Amino acid sequence: MNYEIKIAETGDHIIIKVHGILTAEIAMQYVRDSHRLGKEKNIHKYLVDLTEAPNELTTVANFDFADAKLDQNPDIDRSAIVAWLVAQDDHSHDFMETLTRNRGHNVKICRDMESCMEYLGLR
Repeated sequence: MNYEIKIAETGDHIIIKVHGILTAEIAMQYVRDSHRLGKEKNIHKYLVDLTEAPNELTTVANFDFADAKLDQNPDIDRSAIVAWLVAQDDHSHDFMETLTRNRGHNVKICRDMESCMEYLGLR
């Protein structure tokens, strides 16, 4: 498995750590699995650590993921607040952030943990 999912020790958010190149299949798996866990535990805040997972999707694949896979999946919590922690110099996720935000998802790229915690309303 290229990702790990766990509930934070505080119990107020879910942490997803992704390893290696990010593909649409891996992204959909971790999104689906984490959102199912969130629904089960009534948690709507997600911290996705992508510091070791650059996005190598093409422009078309990014559009397809945002439209067909993400928007049309009933497992996705549309009320979720999602912080993506990315490496300081990694801009490979910028386009996906724009696509998902334009579709009404509450997603933000952060380049440090403190910004993630603030965005999730945990600080």
